[in-house]
Amino acid sequence: MDSIKKPKVLFVNPGAAPYGSGQSMLGLLNSGMVNAEAVCPGEGVLAERLNTLRIKLYPLEFGKYAFIKRPDWHVQFFMQFRRILAKSRPDVLVINLDGNTPLITIAALMARIPIIRFSRFEFRNPKGWLQCFCWLKVSTIVCPSNLVRDQVIRWAPKIFRHRVFRLYDPHTERPVTPEETCRFRQMLQIQNDRLITYVGRLDPRKRVETAIEALAIIRRILPDVRLLIVGSHNDSPEGKDYQERLKKLSQDLGVQDAVIFYGYMDHQDVPVAMASSHICVLPSESESFGMVLMEAWSVRVPTVASDVGGCREITKASDGGFLFTVGDAETLATHALRLLTDVRLAQKMGQAGAQWVGVNCHPLSYARHFNDILEFVVEYK
Repeated sequence: MDSIKKPKVLFVNPGAAPYGSGQSMLGLLNSGMVNAEAVCPGEGVLAERLNTLRIKLYPLEFGKYAFIKRPDWHVQFFMQFRRILAKSRPDVLVINLDGNTPLITIAALMARIPIIRFSRFEFRNPKGWLQCFCWLKVSTIVCPSNLVRDQVIRWAPKIFRHRVFRLYDPHTERPVTPEETCRFRQMLQIQNDRLITYVGRLDPRKRVETAIEALAIIRRILPDVRLLIVGSHNDSPEGKDYQERLKKLSQDLGVQDAVIFYGYMDHQDVPVAMASSHICVLPSESESFGMVLMEAWSVRVPTVASDVGGCREITKASDGGFLFTVGDAETLATHALRLLTDVRLAQKMGQAGAQWVGVNCHPLSYARHFNDILEFVVEYK
């Protein structure tokens, strides 16, 4: 695509923290191959990263009230977003993560701006006419895995199916030095202990308790193994309660001294945590892609993940780790023990994962494919 004729793209990302969707967007924008502006909450790490990349940012607060409680807030949100569209005048709108999606969709349609919508999670058939309307009025849907693409295609009308694409999330390599991993392990005060790491939100759907239960089994055989839990909850009562339940479980199982609740970690530091580990675990009950696995493989760390969705797809494609049934702590422990005691196997799987990431998740390749989708959308318009 000629750089002079690049269409202007306005990304909408309701989250303030750069989790999976935000990291994918940042990886794309960091390529410099897309003429972009963004809408997201004005305060937070994501806004800081966008400012660092010199991406013009329109601050907007999302999802504050339910419509039934404050319809006036939703009217104000709609008018604010219409003003943003009038200022930005984008050629294409990208809904990078859902949040007030019906209002955003209607505003874009009224302005006759085509929409690219990312399906970031496993796809469930829309309920009600409004959800269906919002999905079918977009110009194209971009999915993070073949699994999600197939889910969308099974639901979508035949005439719409050629507009559904799959793009594996991009990964920007961040080299890690031995000195960095040494300092990190010293900071954790784990010395030469073997380390299993979980990175992600503290959410019941992530099933972090399975990793703690597996740790208790593992330590009966290898007492020097520890579990690092990197991530925080969303400050909701449910999130806080889940964290307390995890801490109580570690106490009940007698492994509280072996479980490190690190809390939130800046994404730029995640590669250091991964490279300091022997294994990365992802015990979620649902994953559309499994970005954490990609991050572990990129530093040649093998993985043990639940046999669901995107985890299954990319683990089998890469041979970068093992799979286990959701909630099966014994099998998770068995796979982890095998990797912890067989160094050659762990190195082989870590290397295989790294090769897969290099081929399938290169940010420049991702940007080229995204620009192909942009061309499709502009022509479709």
